[in-house]
Amino acid sequence: VLGKKEQLDKLSVRYLCLLEKDNLLEEFMEDEDPIILTTPAGRSVRAKTLGQRVYVDAMSKNDVVICKGPAGSGKTFLGVAMAVLALRERSVSRIILTRPAVEAGEKLGYLPGDIEEKVDPYMRPIYDALLELMGREGFERNMERGIIEVSPLAYMRGRNLDDSFILLDEAQNTTIEQMMMSVYFDYDFSLA
Repeated sequence: VLGKKEQLDKLSVRYLCLLEKDNLLEEFMEDEDPIILTTPAGRSVRAKTLGQRVYVDAMSKNDVVICKGPAGSGKTFLGVAMAVLALRERSVSRIILTRPAVEAGEKLGYLPGDIEEKVDPYMRPIYDALLELMGREGFERNMERGIIEVSPLAYMRGRNLDDSFILLDEAQNTTIEQMMMSVYFDYDFSLA
């Protein structure tokens, strides 16, 4: 289960016990998950749970994937990792990462600055994943070239999205109208 350098911790033991209880441990143990990609810092990114394995496999085989899971389960990070992998393999020519610009229950009020400065707080989890997966230099270079675009969902209508990997993060915060706009996307698309 664990690589040579990984240590068995309480969370791993608990997860393995739950898999055994549900008769899924053998399936989980059958194959070691392949490395999705390696970060500039040398960290291997791979699915760590059976659910993550199913999610990564679905993204590699399907044009549209909808993923639901608890906070911190890797939905955004693995979605961004698969987008970066698709870009590296040249199966897409750009990555579009989007999410609705919705507050989490607080009333933040007016945010100063241009559109990029206004949506930055909402896009922080995506920026963090991109920085880790590509490194600062790679991330900034691809952003400047327009190869990676991070945009609020409200600005996606009427866009040409050919040859793009699109990740809609925090989709539960979209309105019915926004989702109906998204129905017509015919591209690699992952909802995390």
